[in-house]
Amino acid sequence: RHIAQKWDADADGVLRGIQPNTHDIDLAGVNTFMGTLWLAALRALEELATFVGDDEIATEAHARFESGSRIYDEMLFNGTHYIQKLDESDPSDFQWMTGILSDQVIGQWWAHQLGLGHILPEAHVKSALRHVVATNLKHNFEGFEHGYRVYADAADDSGLLMCSWPEGGRPEVPTRYADEVWSGIEYQVAAHCIWEGLDAEADAVLDALWTRHDGRRRNPYNEIECGDHYARAMAGWTVLQARSGVRVDELSGVMHLAREGRWPWLSSTGYGTVTVTGDRVEISCAYGAIDIDVCRDGSSDVCHVSLLAGAEPAVLDLPESDS
Repeated sequence: RHIAQKWDADADGVLRGIQPNTHDIDLAGVNTFMGTLWLAALRALEELATFVGDDEIATEAHARFESGSRIYDEMLFNGTHYIQKLDESDPSDFQWMTGILSDQVIGQWWAHQLGLGHILPEAHVKSALRHVVATNLKHNFEGFEHGYRVYADAADDSGLLMCSWPEGGRPEVPTRYADEVWSGIEYQVAAHCIWEGLDAEADAVLDALWTRHDGRRRNPYNEIECGDHYARAMAGWTVLQARSGVRVDELSGVMHLAREGRWPWLSSTGYGTVTVTGDRVEISCAYGAIDIDVCRDGSSDVCHVSLLAGAEPAVLDLPESDS
């Protein structure tokens, strides 16, 4: 309610005004960095309200989401990526304007983690991600001018810049940390690329990150950014989530599977592994217990699994799709 009243007072699903954020600045105007987080929150609220039977809140959240998604896309998608538009009274310092911000669709990454689907048009999201990787993934940082902190500095370093202006238009006072390389944002963008089916782009970003932290000059167990063992680098776990395609939805009691392979699963009651080979699914419980329905994405077939740690694996026949 606080966010709705202060930044979305007209209930159109678009945040306006001064918007504090994790870049240690205030963003302003209409922008998809803060906006997609709001859209994802509205979709999550809609699902939660529907689950508890609060139709009034669910309807309000849905209306705000539909309006906001349409307005953000119509106002800010320029044919390749999402830009920022300021109102006349908004400050221009520390903004990104027409630049390519690596965080520009961060809320969509979050929405995929929660199984909420696309919050902006899928084709435009994919275009924005392709553009982020194509323009912001820099190779060779020798002699590169760093305005703040240095996380890539050698000729053989590669990394994803926070923001760039390849076609000009860089503000006199650009968004803070624009020229930095943050491992947490690299993980976010890479995981999002995987969810969108952009595996080549994901691999390029991950290769840059992991090569910088391969043990020769930097610690592979401390992908430093902002500080040692910084929490944002834990976004790396979402790469595993995206790559595995395993999502445990405890609200509905369903484990969703998307990709073949042997993967870990984790829930509030236990953890174990799931192996997907063709139509065959094998689930093991290593600790605790699991009592859940299991389905393959694209299929209406569901099997129930109830296992305690140490029990024989459950073997299921689950086709990948109905077609």
